[in-house]
Amino acid sequence: MWRGGAACARLSAALGLMGRASPSLPLGRSQQVLAKTNSTQLQPDNQLQLGLRYYRRLLQMGVNNAELWNNIGLCCFDSSQYDLSLSCFERALGVSGDDNTADVWFNIGQVAIRIGDLSLAYQAFKIAVSVDRNHSESFCNLGVLDLRKNDVEAAQAMFATAHTLAPWSFEPCFNMALLCFKRGNLEGAYDAVKKSLELFPEHSDSAELKHLISNALFGMR
Repeated sequence: MWRGGAACARLSAALGLMGRASPSLPLGRSQQVLAKTNSTQLQPDNQLQLGLRYYRRLLQMGVNNAELWNNIGLCCFDSSQYDLSLSCFERALGVSGDDNTADVWFNIGQVAIRIGDLSLAYQAFKIAVSVDRNHSESFCNLGVLDLRKNDVEAAQAMFATAHTLAPWSFEPCFNMALLCFKRGNLEGAYDAVKKSLELFPEHSDSAELKHLISNALFGMR
């Protein structure tokens, strides 16, 4: 099942979770996040339209499943047609099963964040983890939204769960590092950001945060 794309990975600035001078909190990514053609690869307008025509042709041929509606919804999402995107995800829910319902709710949460409906986003991610207790991306996003509500303990628990479920994913590590840094736990922040860079050496925000933490640590000694 496809899940909404990496374009949603840097929404914390829009959420106002941390100061502008700090690296942003990434939400759960979506490569992590779809049926087997990735709509995040269709981002140019002409390719999005080509993808939509292809999926509509499948509908005309009688195909009607959660993967198809989910992928149409993601194409609409990538072209900023959020109302249509939500409608497609609703159709996907109508024909989804136990193996893909959580992914559809994850995508609904991503759209809700994009349109600024954080209450709907939180509810969608909560439903996703209630359907699939191993849905690490939703746990990660719940942590980011918990920080929005200044519920630090809940955010820590969500990031820890996300990391346990997906130890190969850098987002929970980076989010935990930034959280620790903001709370003055420099050793914890350093350990977490070091792990983030081990998982994703090219992540510029992790590199920036590591630099900030190193300066703070050396400045104290």
